[in-house]
Amino acid sequence: MAWKTDKLEELFTLVLNEKNTTNQEEVELKQYINEVFGNGLPSQHELHQFNNLVVKKAEEIARPKATEILSLLADIQNAGGVSVFQYNIPKEHKIKAVWSANGSSVDHVRVEGDETRTASPTSLQTGVYYEVKSLVAEDVAYFRKLVNNVADAKIQLYWDTISKLFATAIADGSIPTKNVLQGANLTLPNYNKLASVLGRYGGRPILVADTALIDHFAFQQPTDTTFKELLTDDLKSELANSLTVARIGRTTAVSLVNPFVAGSGNTVTELPVNEGYMFAGGVGLKPFKIIEFGALEQYTTFDSKFKRVEINLNQEVAIEFVQGEAVGFIKDTALTI
Repeated sequence: MAWKTDKLEELFTLVLNEKNTTNQEEVELKQYINEVFGNGLPSQHELHQFNNLVVKKAEEIARPKATEILSLLADIQNAGGVSVFQYNIPKEHKIKAVWSANGSSVDHVRVEGDETRTASPTSLQTGVYYEVKSLVAEDVAYFRKLVNNVADAKIQLYWDTISKLFATAIADGSIPTKNVLQGANLTLPNYNKLASVLGRYGGRPILVADTALIDHFAFQQPTDTTFKELLTDDLKSELANSLTVARIGRTTAVSLVNPFVAGSGNTVTELPVNEGYMFAGGVGLKPFKIIEFGALEQYTTFDSKFKRVEINLNQEVAIEFVQGEAVGFIKDTALTI
C-alpha cells in the first residue's frame, strides 16, 4: 500500500511519544517498516520519504535538547530562508573581534567587531547510517533510537564547532588568560579563583561540563579547609546521592550528555570528559550566536553491499563567537574515565 506523508508523520509523532503510544500504533509502524524494508531493498521514493520524516522528527527532538544545553552558551535563532542575518552587539561589551566558523574545519575568519554584525551561513555536515536488517528486526525500538541518534548528531555538530571556536579564541587572546584554567590535577581553589573572576560580572557563574570534571571538583569540597565548613546538610546529601551535582562552591554545574562512542569498549566519549566551559550568570550577551538558515536537510544513499542506509546531514548555519571576557575554559590534563 502507498503510505501518505501526512499520515506517516502523524504515526511517527505518536510512536515517538512513548507515554501515549498505543499498541495499535506500534503495530502500524511495524507493518510500514516491514513493507518498505522487509525485502532488503527499499524503493528510492519510500526511502526518501522515510528519511525525510526521520530528520523532521529529529529536528523536533533536537530543538528542546539544544535549548536546554546549548542555550546556556549561545543565543539560538532561526533566520528562515534568508541569505544573511543582522544582529546587534551591545556597545558596553566593547568587543574587539568576532569569530565565525568557516564550515566544519578549524579555519576561522576574523572581522572587526561593530555594533551591528552581519552573519552569513556556512554548511555544517555530518552523517549517520542504519542497517536495514536491524530496523526490520527491532522495528519500533530501533526506529526510536534512529530518530534520537539523528537529533544527537546535529547537537554534536554544533558542539564540535563551538569547541573549535573556543580553542581559537583562547589562542588569539580573545578569551583573557585569567579566564583559562589548564593543568594536571586541578584543585578546588584553582576552580574558585576562576569562578571569582567571572562572578564579578554579576550572577552565579555556571559550569557546563562532563560529569567526570564536575565530580572532580565537587567531591573536593568535603575535604577543602574552607568549604567543608560551609557545606549545608542539603549539599552534603546532594554530594552523597545525586548523579548530577548542581553546586560547586559559588557556581552552578550543568552536566553534558556525553555517551560513549559505539564500538569503543566504553573507553571513548563523544566529547572530552576533562574540558568544561564556565560563564558569568549575570551577563545578558552570551558567548555565542547560533543562527540557523532553514531546517536540517538530508541526502540519502543506499549501500547495497552492507545493506545499510547512509544519511548525510547538512545544516546551513552561522555559529559565531562574539565575546570572551565573561566566559572561561577549564581543562584538567590528568582527568580520564
